[in-house]
Amino acid sequence: MDTAWISAFSAVMGSLVGGFTTFVTTYANQRSQYRRDFLSKQFAKRETLYSEFINEAARLQIDSFDRRLALALSIEPPANAVSPSPFYSAARPARVSSEPSRRPLRMR
Repeated sequence: MDTAWISAFSAVMGSLVGGFTTFVTTYANQRSQYRRDFLSKQFAKRETLYSEFINEAARLQIDSFDRRLALALSIEPPANAVSPSPFYSAARPARVSSEPSRRPLRMR
């Protein structure tokens, strides 16, 4: 085989391997970036959903307390009372997005 063919074949194969390596690297980077963006959007949606749930649960809990108190005092529950649930649930979103406690819970 002629040495010119060997050097030409080596140059072509080097270009193909280099191009393929660039393609694979770009594909892997794009895939990981897409996954990271997708997961961050999912976490944001989940945090919003949890926050809405906690706010609604707090509102219903305060409403339940108001009705129980009205029933215990034998008075009519307020129809348009301003619920303090925004104040009650102000600390809850911080708990949703924070890490769980590292201390074990004690059973009483």
